[in-house]
Amino acid sequence: RLQPCPARQKLGSMPRFFFFLLLVGVSCAFSPSFTPLSRTLSPSSKALRLPFRCAQKPQKKCFWAMYEEKVETKTGQDKPRIELCNGMDLPVFDVHGPNEDRINLESLLRPDNIFEIGYSKVVDTVQDINVIIKRATTARKSEKERKAELRDKRRRVVLVGSGWGAHALTKILDDDEVEVIVVSPRSYFVFTPMLASSAVGTVEYRSITEPMRFSNKKARFIEATAEELDTEKKILRCNTTMGREINIPYDSLVLSVGMKTNTFGTPGVAEHCFFLKDVDDARSLRAALIDRFEEASLPGMTEANKRQLLSFVVVGGGPTGVEFSGELFDFLSSDVQKFYPDLVEFVSTTLIQAGPSILPVFSESMRSQALDTLRSYGTRVLLQTRVKEVGTQEITCQQKSGPQGAAPETVTVPYGLCVWAAGNAPRPCSERFIAKKQPWNKSGRIMTDGWLRVLGLPGDANVFAIGDCAGGESGALPQTAQVAAQQGAYLARLINRGHQVMGTTPNEAYGRAVADNVRESANQGDQLAKAVLAMPRPLVRPFQFLSLGILAYTGKGSALAEVDLTMEAQGGKDGSQIVVAKSGGWAGFLLWRSVYITKQVALRNRVLVLFDWMQAKFFGRDISAV
Repeated sequence: RLQPCPARQKLGSMPRFFFFLLLVGVSCAFSPSFTPLSRTLSPSSKALRLPFRCAQKPQKKCFWAMYEEKVETKTGQDKPRIELCNGMDLPVFDVHGPNEDRINLESLLRPDNIFEIGYSKVVDTVQDINVIIKRATTARKSEKERKAELRDKRRRVVLVGSGWGAHALTKILDDDEVEVIVVSPRSYFVFTPMLASSAVGTVEYRSITEPMRFSNKKARFIEATAEELDTEKKILRCNTTMGREINIPYDSLVLSVGMKTNTFGTPGVAEHCFFLKDVDDARSLRAALIDRFEEASLPGMTEANKRQLLSFVVVGGGPTGVEFSGELFDFLSSDVQKFYPDLVEFVSTTLIQAGPSILPVFSESMRSQALDTLRSYGTRVLLQTRVKEVGTQEITCQQKSGPQGAAPETVTVPYGLCVWAAGNAPRPCSERFIAKKQPWNKSGRIMTDGWLRVLGLPGDANVFAIGDCAGGESGALPQTAQVAAQQGAYLARLINRGHQVMGTTPNEAYGRAVADNVRESANQGDQLAKAVLAMPRPLVRPFQFLSLGILAYTGKGSALAEVDLTMEAQGGKDGSQIVVAKSGGWAGFLLWRSVYITKQVALRNRVLVLFDWMQAKFFGRDISAV
């Protein structure tokens, strides 16, 4: 645990601007992901903290109750453990130690400001670096020593998945405190924002992947698919890639299975379209793209056949669809003109978006700039157009082009290659859990509370969910790499710092909503509620997502960048926002490339991506259909 830092008072007198630059620079350079646990985390605390559930008595209002018991640890010291019981749900913690920072529940309702978040970010980054350095400098033990040590481990953390959240959690978890087991049918992590680049050969697949064993060499990796969860016995049943069934017991289970592309039940999508969710998708798309040009260059092909084969359609106007359209334009304007000059005149590109604008997560001015950029390249953009069927050679759509309330017009778009980048749906793993009446909502996202615990599970399940597959009880956060990575880091720090997060997960909504009810009761004169609000206790804040902005490449050395700092909880934005910059064109492109190279998860990946960019610039892309 960190000791109280005397430099904290000095930082308070530092000009905020320079402090802001310092924390951003340090965090971007060293931390793969972050989210502050709380401004009230006391480095010297010996208490076990957890989101607390209290008993509600029928005769009088009760907002919390505390139960303690002594737990014998390996070192022989006694530590308090707070048990969970039924009733209203409030985060409450025991207090031990004279230097414990304290805060009342009233302050829990106030969002952290950006500078408090910045200080927490620096502290978290230092702790993460300390864990990684300790792991790297510690000699690997023999199998016999490792098994003997694991028998003494207090907790086993089983992690299902290998995406952004799983990678951040695996990398930051302190394996001296817990046994880490990663279960996934995919043995590697992939930098998903650059899949569009790999699909056209701007970067190679292996440059944006890292084996999960590299993220934490002391963690155990099992290549298998999760099939069934027994929360009573705490056993995860899996099938390996070779068809073997195995049972994995756990103390804590983290679900980070992600999502797949949503076809919305549209006929022909699964049979005729390509996706961009994994390396296999990008590899298949890249080979199909080259095959179209090779087939169109065959002798005897008519102009009509060439136009049919070289009609490229992208369905989905989000970041994935727009970035692939930009990367495709770069490929067409440089490499196709070099290697297939006779086919350039037959090439056409179309972007289909169901909404009224592309890139809905950006501001209005940036959306308009992206639309103008794509159209200036010759891309046909169809807005308010829904795909009804994908045939073998054409796509049938319904477009709303008339006044509001008018019947949509049927539009037919011929295509030779279609990329589907519209929406997310639960993976087969999630669908199996839904069939077994596990706590998943209709959209396939796992319902979690503010501390990322899965809602609705019976007993002391101790199951968490992070990333795209998780959704909050009062609202879902964006399904982005930023959110998943910060959730993984947040949960890893809870475990590393010894917080007791086990306990009965509530079925009803709680957290901020209950805290608001307490405050409302206090305003109405309830004396107990007033005492609850004023009572100073150390609190661990629920997860809050700090958005660092959004980026999107639009092609031809142009990108959109909206860099701001925004705090969001599970229910939406908390209101803390600092707009740093909004830029497009070459300035946005420089920022886009700088962020993408910085956010690579390893030095090896940064070097490989830089070499790939230089190779594409000076020697062109590799057009081998491998």
